[in-house]
Amino acid sequence: MTEQSADTPHQAFRESLEGQIVTIPSIYKLLPEWQPNLHEDYERAREEELDPWIRRWVPDERTARSLCAADFGRFAGVWVPGCQPYRVLCTAAKYFAWYFVYDDIFDCGSLKHDQQAAETYRQASLQYFNFTLLGKGDQPDLSQFDDELQKALHCWDEVGEHIREVCSEETREVLCDEMLRYVGSLNNIDSIFRENEMPSVEEYWSRREATAAVYCVVATVPFIYGVDIQKSDVNIPAMRDLWKHTSYFVHISNDMFSLRKELADDQIENLVPVLMLNRGIDCNTAMQQSYELLHATAKGLQRAESNLSDSPQQVSPKISTAFVQGCFDTAMGLAHWSYCGARYFKPSEREDGHVIKFTIQGHKRQKDDMISTKEVQKTAGLATWYRFLPFGVLLIAPKIYSLVASTTLRWVPRGWIGIWSKSPSH
Repeated sequence: MTEQSADTPHQAFRESLEGQIVTIPSIYKLLPEWQPNLHEDYERAREEELDPWIRRWVPDERTARSLCAADFGRFAGVWVPGCQPYRVLCTAAKYFAWYFVYDDIFDCGSLKHDQQAAETYRQASLQYFNFTLLGKGDQPDLSQFDDELQKALHCWDEVGEHIREVCSEETREVLCDEMLRYVGSLNNIDSIFRENEMPSVEEYWSRREATAAVYCVVATVPFIYGVDIQKSDVNIPAMRDLWKHTSYFVHISNDMFSLRKELADDQIENLVPVLMLNRGIDCNTAMQQSYELLHATAKGLQRAESNLSDSPQQVSPKISTAFVQGCFDTAMGLAHWSYCGARYFKPSEREDGHVIKFTIQGHKRQKDDMISTKEVQKTAGLATWYRFLPFGVLLIAPKIYSLVASTTLRWVPRGWIGIWSKSPSH
């Protein structure tokens, strides 16, 4: 295994961030018509199914505790309609949590500094999803990998089994296409941040679009709503536009929320640092510009909803309704989860009006502080405290994980050109 260099790329930039104060404005204001509706069995699913599943499949005890404290079931509780069975809720919660188990192996886990091992594991993963969802090819032999890597795929067995039970082959083909695209995009290094070069915003955007996993999540909407689809349904321009803006919304908001955690994990493959380094601006200014982009994307999502409803091309009302609600719940549900959970922020950093304010600390102190916060929340029961707040109160502290058809448009959103043109590099 290759050891990480003491001088990581852009080290001076990373050190310059220490002490900068960053504010994230309210994301709820961008789509005020959206309201969270929590599935009534959310608590039961978390305690009986999700947390035991995490502890069973994540070997490292501290990592398992952190994942349990992150409360991934809350997103599933918002994402899955209240009329859907308890088993669908449980599968959705495990499906969502799996992205973090799997993705973190590449980002900050055992594959981070081992390019060859990462490629071998990625190829086995592609084979696994082809076999698990569609029954194509042979089941991969995972015994060549250590216990952590084996479990990061085998934990998905029960998810895949449930999806096969209830979804048609063509519905599963749409999902599998997106899963393969997502897994194939993962890398254990910031591939466009090699050495001390910085990608343009457009280069970063192309990379981020593939790795956000949002299309996989959107492609799971048919399973969540109990409808089957054909590939022609997702190729309708209005439908592709809805998926695209959902993906944009999720990965912009996720970059904003996860900035501090990614810096602590020695990652700068994030929209905020890209804007900073391309435009010569401080961290908080870059965060506010990210919010402007998110605002433009929210408007695009609203237009996409209207266009799908008015589309002359045929898609059944049942499918249209499922994807509109599912996409809005994906976009805002993930943001809601980020506000409520323990993964990114401490309670003291949440201000009135859903505003988040935090300070970027030195790398070691920041990472230790994040670990300490999770441990405190575990032992003091803060996560449980949040869960038992009256639901209306949760609105003052209001995010699942990606997916368009293979014809996904990858060009830069036209409405953003004016914002990007402010960059000195353009």
